[in-house]
Amino acid sequence: MNSYLTRRHFLRSSSACIALPFLASLGFRRFASAAPIAARPKRMIFLAMGWGVTNETWYPNPKQTGAEWTLPEGLKPLAKFQKDITLVQNTYHKHSIDGHSGSTFWLTGANQYGMPGRSFHNTISVDQVAAEQFGRETRFASLNFGNPGGEGGHGGALSWNRLGKPVSELSDPVAVFHKLFSDEKTPLARRQAELRRQQSVLDTVLDEVRDTARGLSKDDTDKLNEYLESIREIETRLAKENEWLTVPKAKPAKVIAEPGKGMGGEQEMRLMYDMMVTAFQTDATRVISYRQPVNSLLRSRGVNLDGHSMSHYDMGPRREASQTRDKC
Repeated sequence: MNSYLTRRHFLRSSSACIALPFLASLGFRRFASAAPIAARPKRMIFLAMGWGVTNETWYPNPKQTGAEWTLPEGLKPLAKFQKDITLVQNTYHKHSIDGHSGSTFWLTGANQYGMPGRSFHNTISVDQVAAEQFGRETRFASLNFGNPGGEGGHGGALSWNRLGKPVSELSDPVAVFHKLFSDEKTPLARRQAELRRQQSVLDTVLDEVRDTARGLSKDDTDKLNEYLESIREIETRLAKENEWLTVPKAKPAKVIAEPGKGMGGEQEMRLMYDMMVTAFQTDATRVISYRQPVNSLLRSRGVNLDGHSMSHYDMGPRREASQTRDKC
């Protein structure tokens, strides 16, 4: 059986099995019939910088086009890759122009008030759209990372599912390390039994939902449909876990030592970058998002100011004095 067709895509009896058509309501995605992924797979990574970047050190001269544009100070570490970089400027989210919701709508471009009667609305983020296609071939459809302090500027998560709900992030470098590289110590039979138990619970819930759905109002029907979509996402995840249960995790060419507790700032970010590169090299995933720390990074660089103050207020001499004092 195709590993991407879960048990709910068939009607079963004791003596027959009938395949269902491609029904959107059963979770078939628009990418289901897409052409096979090329031998050299595409990969995507989205790095959020919390409170943003400074105009004077980040943006190059827009009049310089082609491969010979001058790198500003903030992009100089990428100098050896300059000819491989395409920089896009002067783009804005039509519905997200205030200074406090950048990360929330950065990968969606959604209108917060786009749903009548609701004070908040979001849509699926671009990384999750990509994961629906690229993630069919890998152990993890996507990897979504945060940071231990929950830093990252105003706003919420980077990644959002089709319901406009935030995708959970792994925020501890230790947890990221074990997710990517550690072998599962629980016996295979026990893990298989646990997956069967979870699937059985979902089947029971779905049976109860069918009984509840009769006679509901439109608003309640919409809420129920959201709930069913969440169930479908859980089913997809369980099916994927089952598919990879017996597949050992790929070992990286470069040995990465398990991180210690309490790591932060620049040290944490360097390790996270190493692990993200390795995740691509071992093809554990092809889609990553990372909400990087800000305050702990500043502290590790000897800056005695928080990201909010540095990004919101023109402190001029105070900012320079803070950096000088901490370096003495």
